Amino acid sequence: MPFATYGRQSPIQTFALIGPAAIYGEAKKLIDGCEGHEIIRATSILTGMPGDDDSDENAHVEAYLAAIANKCAEAKRNNHDLLYKTVLGFLPGGAGLPPEHKKLSITRRRDLFAKAGAPDRLLMKYIETDWSLDVLIVGTTQMIIAFPTLPRDRHLRIGLRIRSHAFVNQAVRWYDDCVLEQAKDIDWPSAEKLKAG
Repeated sequence: MPFATYGRQSPIQTFALIGPAAIYGEAKKLIDGCEGHEIIRATSILTGMPGDDDSDENAHVEAYLAAIANKCAEAKRNNHDLLYKTVLGFLPGGAGLPPEHKKLSITRRRDLFAKAGAPDRLLMKYIETDWSLDVLIVGTTQMIIAFPTLPRDRHLRIGLRIRSHAFVNQAVRWYDDCVLEQAKDIDWPSAEKLKAG
């Protein structure tokens, strides 16, 4: 049920999202509504990926990522500058390599963007953390915050969609200055090939 909290300057409209289907369904709606000039900022700290386990969340994640790749490809064909930035969270293992489930996540995103014809619209980095929430910020007016409800659960169970230019602008600053700025380039699989070579 949507509700709004009114501040001094502008309303903050929020909408509760219960379960992976609601979270990813709403995320896909935000992506589908892009006009082609936005920056899509996201984290993927705990999110599962197709093939990662037997969770029913997998199909929702796949549809969400495909929607982003296809929207970026559409923008590219129309000479618009839509860009997807995502920061994955993991503690690298030996030789600085991602854990296996994050390798799958990295590969799947690259594959989807390559298949759509927009590999240059994907910016992926990682941060050495395992905080228990994920964010999706679309442009400067809408975002979703989602998180699990059980310890050691990597799947998003509840979320909150927020619509507010003032609030989301602050979230954009947090993402750019505190997350993306601290994130590192994903040097995989080139680092793995170098080690094997």
